[in-house]
Parts: sequence; C-alpha cells; structure tokens
Amino acid sequence: QTSASCVMSRVYRFDQFVDLMNRKHLNTRKTFERLAVRVRRQLSYEAKKNATTYPRRRTGELYKSIKATVKPTQDEFLISLTAGNETAFYARFVELGTSGKGSMAPRYYLRRAFEKVNSFVPNDLKQYLGLYLRDPDFYGQRE
Repeated sequence: QTSASCVMSRVYRFDQFVDLMNRKHLNTRKTFERLAVRVRRQLSYEAKKNATTYPRRRTGELYKSIKATVKPTQDEFLISLTAGNETAFYARFVELGTSGKGSMAPRYYLRRAFEKVNSFVPNDLKQYLGLYLRDPDFYGQRE
C-alpha cells in the first residue's frame, strides 16, 4: 500500500500576492524592531552598570547622560550608544582616557557594553542591526 501525499497550493492574484508580501514584510520588520529595542535596552543597562562600577559613580551625571537609541532606516535599524552632555562633558575622557602628566587610563565603559551585547546578537541578524558607538563631542557633531 502506497501513500500519496497531496500538496495543496493556492493560486494568488497578483494584487493578493503583493498584499501578502507586504504583510509578511511588516511582520518581519516588527520582529527586527522588537529585537533592536531589546538590544538598545541591554546596551543602556550594560553601559550604565559599567559607568557605576569602574569608575565608581559619584555625582550620577555620567550615568544619566548615557543614552541608547534606535533609528529605523530603509534597510536596517541603527542603534547608537552615546554618553556626555553639558554637565557630563568628561564622558569622552572617562571612556578614552587622557594623556600627559597625571593621565587617566581609559575605562571603556561604552565599548565594554557594546562588545558584550554585540557578542550576543546572532551573526545573521547583525546585517540588519547597525550597532555603533557615538560620542557627539568626539566626532564634532551635536544633536
């Protein structure tokens, strides 16, 4: 006795097919957006944790200045991690260190957060999530 498998296929009109593909694209995009938001939250958490342990938190201004944002583009979601503002102008010096007499070693509180979170993002999803560090003062841009 042989069993024949019957595969049922549906025929779509072109407009139905386009509508179906658009809905699938929206669902996929929403999935990536949820992932980007989770990555953003984790980045912010790790960076703030790093900024309070080494160096130890004193005023809380550096901690409060740390921001992770998600910016959707046509093809991907860009996630940026920034630190520093008018009050915490020293964020760059804490991250990168200083040179000269009485220099301070770099603490890499942002970079360590980035590397930890980036290691958990699956390789096949990294092409859709642009994860980068950004210091507005360091790069000469201010938002």
